[in-house]
Amino acid sequence: MRELADTSVYGSHLCHLFADPQERRDAVVPFFKTGLAAGECCILSLGNSRPDEIRRWYVEFESAGVDVSSARGAGALIITDDSDSRRYFRDATSVVRVREAWLFLEGILTRFPAIRIASEMDWTAGLSPGAEQLCHWEATFDLLIKETRVQALCLYDLNRLTPPEIHSALRTHPSVRLNDEMYLNSFYEASEILAHEPNLNGSTANPETVSALLTQLRASPTLKPPGWP
Repeated sequence: MRELADTSVYGSHLCHLFADPQERRDAVVPFFKTGLAAGECCILSLGNSRPDEIRRWYVEFESAGVDVSSARGAGALIITDDSDSRRYFRDATSVVRVREAWLFLEGILTRFPAIRIASEMDWTAGLSPGAEQLCHWEATFDLLIKETRVQALCLYDLNRLTPPEIHSALRTHPSVRLNDEMYLNSFYEASEILAHEPNLNGSTANPETVSALLTQLRASPTLKPPGWP
């Protein structure tokens, strides 16, 4: 399969679909190690946290050779529990939330040359309709970080999220990581979603639909985004 060069070092919005926690670790740790080595700020947002999850992630980075104590002390490595996102999205639109997100990121960019974000997307559990809110949020965030010094990696657990939520991921990310490959995503349509909101937010995808989409994705051109080992 031919390899394409991705010319957008910053402003990239990537999606990682995984079925095993080790796959998630294998994506996030090198992504952050590269950023930390370049003096960037790296933020891991745990959407639906489990006990001791934050501590376990710091151990993972330490085991990979990251000086966690120094990185944390400099504010360069941040692991945060974003489990209140479900409550927040009941009371605020993604437009309001994305404005607050940018103010937060803008403050960090006054101290660091760039930001890398990895975010678990299972905070949609319990939201009604979760997939529609997720779709609009991702499309809005995709627009927000274009032409910025921010790279985002959104983490989607194939075993925990619903077919409409996985479909939302495919519709709102220009490139997708799956089975240790990065693919150019032909299903990407974030700008159309925003241009026709809220008419295109919903999805009727079922497991068979998602399986067919992933099969098609695996036949897409592969990518090697800058900043990835």
